[in-house]
Amino acid sequence: METTVDDTFQTCIRSLDDVTAACRSAKTGSIYPSKYEADMAAFQLLEVVWQHINAISAIAELRPYGSHIESALVLCRVAFEACVTACWLATPDNWMEREAKWVRWVQGEETNLKRLATAASPFNIVLAEASTARANAHGERRSEIAKRLVQEFVKAGVSESLAQEKVHKKPNPSFKQILQESGLGEDGYLRYMVMSDSIHVAPSVASSSVRIESNSVTPYLARSPSEWTGLFEHASCCICQATAIVLPLCGATEESIEEMLRFHRILYTSAAALRNAYRI
Repeated sequence: METTVDDTFQTCIRSLDDVTAACRSAKTGSIYPSKYEADMAAFQLLEVVWQHINAISAIAELRPYGSHIESALVLCRVAFEACVTACWLATPDNWMEREAKWVRWVQGEETNLKRLATAASPFNIVLAEASTARANAHGERRSEIAKRLVQEFVKAGVSESLAQEKVHKKPNPSFKQILQESGLGEDGYLRYMVMSDSIHVAPSVASSSVRIESNSVTPYLARSPSEWTGLFEHASCCICQATAIVLPLCGATEESIEEMLRFHRILYTSAAALRNAYRI
């Protein structure tokens, strides 16, 4: 029986499902990293990545194939941000350096919550008070960790002034800085910008051509399933990269990581077949 384009598209979906299942299997065999804040946050962000990428498969199943790519791009962009942040928190090997990153990261959240509380106070006092309480809770925990961290740096032979600088004086990181510190740099930020079009509803989203299904009066964006090839690849990269960096901190076996990467390579083969199907 001749393989249709829809068959090839379904093969990509199944390949992505295999990747997410292998990630879940590797995570199931790991231990929750309860000792350090940065490791706990990275582990939890990996779960966020998994949920988003798993949902992309469900979106891909919606008919006609390829018609809901904007929704999938939104999830993929958020998954990418969670992936990069998880990888950033989970490196380097020195736990104190990882905790110093967590302090910077949480400080940014405090700032955002205080800004939200100020904006909400004239209109929604409940939201304002809840945001303030969350900001204060973050601040208390951050101060506790930062104080202990400075002491640990000094015990390790770092001067008091350098320890203070590592923990307190570095600015809250922007996502672009996190990308750069993670080694993804301009290429990663370029991908982030492209996918951001879907989140911010850029004109390019609205300008997609519209076609009408036969016997239907419901229009939908006429996006070719071939546009999913890069999305499938990028979705798999997100979950594989985060899993490969975060789960070794949690005792995951090399075999479980390699099994996931094997499915990742199979997905790339499937995506290449989908790309070629639309060249015929």
